[in-house]
Amino acid sequence: MKLKKSIIPFLILSSTVMSPVQSQEETYSYLSVKEVEQELSKVEGAVFPVGVENKSNEKYFTAPSYLAPVSTDPSVHMFVVTFAPGSINNWHVHHNSCQVLIGFSGHGYYQIWGEDIKELKPGSSVTIPAETKHWHGASPNSYFQHLAYMNSGDNVSTEWLEKVDMTDYKNLK
Repeated sequence: MKLKKSIIPFLILSSTVMSPVQSQEETYSYLSVKEVEQELSKVEGAVFPVGVENKSNEKYFTAPSYLAPVSTDPSVHMFVVTFAPGSINNWHVHHNSCQVLIGFSGHGYYQIWGEDIKELKPGSSVTIPAETKHWHGASPNSYFQHLAYMNSGDNVSTEWLEKVDMTDYKNLK
């Protein structure tokens, strides 16, 4: 399914306190922003605003997530994304824009189709080229925040794809 440009289609995040890794058929509940901020204070890195629950995209994540816009200008597509332990998104592709991810706090991972899973930690970054199948999110045992940036434009969209095979992910630290 191809989704048209909106304020959050490219940000993928989620958050939970239940089992660190859940099947995507299970339901989950959101922590309050204050509770998430308390959990983030326990991990490495700076804590940025948590934002609001990302309920509009929750079907593409293994757990709840939170979004905080960085700019009030609608042409600037930059958000702080907060993931709970075990929260990752489905495979997806960003059409007509790269996506830049910069780790802020906690411990996360990303994977480009056909490549090994790679770490994202505070201070690390990756640029995912346009039209590249990938996923990203928190490690199984840590909260994670990153900054996500994409170009704006009428032809920019996110295509959500299949769920990630959790076999390799469950073995990450």
